[in-house]
Amino acid sequence: MERETLEYDVLIVGAGPAGLAAAVRLGQMAQAAGSSLRICVLEKGAAVGSHALSGALIDPVGLDRLIPDWREQHGFAWSEVASERHLLLDEDSATLIPTFLMPPQLRLTGGIAASLGDVCHWLGQQAEALGVDICAGFAAVEPIIEAGALAGVLTGD
Repeated sequence: MERETLEYDVLIVGAGPAGLAAAVRLGQMAQAAGSSLRICVLEKGAAVGSHALSGALIDPVGLDRLIPDWREQHGFAWSEVASERHLLLDEDSATLIPTFLMPPQLRLTGGIAASLGDVCHWLGQQAEALGVDICAGFAAVEPIIEAGALAGVLTGD
């Protein structure tokens, strides 16, 4: 059976936050260099963000570095975490744990709360604006190995 082949310089499998951030950054770098780098993101879901349904508490440092004016773009709803409390719960009581005792990665004051699906959808729009092709509804089902190296993927029908 003959399959259609699409050629890209970079293929990213999965339109989650990491895959989309990689696509945006590569698109920014290609644009700055005047390069015609062909980038594709495969997403098995029907739309970007359809598999990222939860809310999330996010350290915005990555977004700040990737797209410094993301707050002014109003691309997704978010709220800053102004304060936090950590509680140890048992069947009938709650014990407050002082924030300074929490590991740094669990201290969220200054972070943001947002829908991860909305963040992914917006990052997908940013990637497309940079010339990235996003192919939603195509799951990568098998690697293509040539000369011992990954050369691409087969998608499902």
